[in-house]
Amino acid sequence: MNNRSKRKLYRYMKTKKNLKSNQHLLLNFFDKLFNRKTNDKLKTHVRNCIITPSMINKKIYVYNGNSYSYIELQTLMLGKFLGEFSLTYKPVKHGNPGIGATHSSRFIPLR
Repeated sequence: MNNRSKRKLYRYMKTKKNLKSNQHLLLNFFDKLFNRKTNDKLKTHVRNCIITPSMINKKIYVYNGNSYSYIELQTLMLGKFLGEFSLTYKPVKHGNPGIGATHSSRFIPLR
């Protein structure tokens, strides 16, 4: 885990009794759901939740603004945010330039 996520978790644990944030509610829900050992789908909009050791080897659906992305949490994801694995945009695939993209395309006959 990097220091930023450690600091965030430490500050979260320090104010855990007074804090009722989305992350706190989600972590409580994780504990209840994963202790039951059911195959329920967990869908969430909380993208800024840090992946903790209790979440490892679990399956979760994270909302990316359009649909839910399926994520299987692994040990390498520890300390990162859920939103890092659910992209909110489609990556650009660069191809050949179209007509009018460059100045040299003016001299290409259209027929």
